[in-house]
Amino acid sequence: MEKTDLRKLNNDELYTVRKQVVRLKKMRFIGSAIEEMTGVNRYAISRIWSTYQKGSIEALKPQISGRKQGDGMLLSPVQEKEVKRIIIDRTPEQYKMRFMLWTRQAISGLAKQLYGIDLSLRCVTNYMKRWGFTCQRPTKKAYFLDNVKVSRFMKEQYPAISRRAKLEKAEIFWGDETGIDNQEHYQRGFAPKGQPPVIGIESKRERVNMMSAINNYGTIRFMMFDDNMNQQRLIEFM
Repeated sequence: MEKTDLRKLNNDELYTVRKQVVRLKKMRFIGSAIEEMTGVNRYAISRIWSTYQKGSIEALKPQISGRKQGDGMLLSPVQEKEVKRIIIDRTPEQYKMRFMLWTRQAISGLAKQLYGIDLSLRCVTNYMKRWGFTCQRPTKKAYFLDNVKVSRFMKEQYPAISRRAKLEKAEIFWGDETGIDNQEHYQRGFAPKGQPPVIGIESKRERVNMMSAINNYGTIRFMMFDDNMNQQRLIEFM
């Protein structure tokens, strides 16, 4: 029979051959006969049988080769946890860095600032994949939001408005202006890598403005217009 090179077998195949050798040994076959039937040389047969006698059939399972998870990583588990926390809870500006968002360069600079460790951009990419972080378009939030004024409005001004509306049997509406476009700029969809999806769009771009308002009970009032908002148009909407 053709010789079997155990080094070229994958873990499942190797485990199967080892169990076959043990089964034949239990059936009182001698080493030369097992070698003839399996293609495994008698020295390997002896090692397999010896391993089985010292342990059990489970001892024959091949050990997974390669590095264990975390081996060779530049950041320790404690350092990884801290960097992840900072990326989630803080901004680069808070660490006197010139970045607005956590880019690979910013994260590399953070590791250097905190631990004196130089992370290449490729290394940062690998960490992001391991942590489940992706590069995303940021959501927008009012930068100069005055929490003191908001609190005063909600606790003092709005209750007074609400009382007045109740006395006058009036409704309170919350209004805003927006624009509607027939072409969306930020659409995204999943597709095979390297094969971007195709979406049909109108060749002519159309846009219309809208003023709308909604009350606390969900009643909506709106008005569409083509030109810009001005005083007269706001009065008309009111």
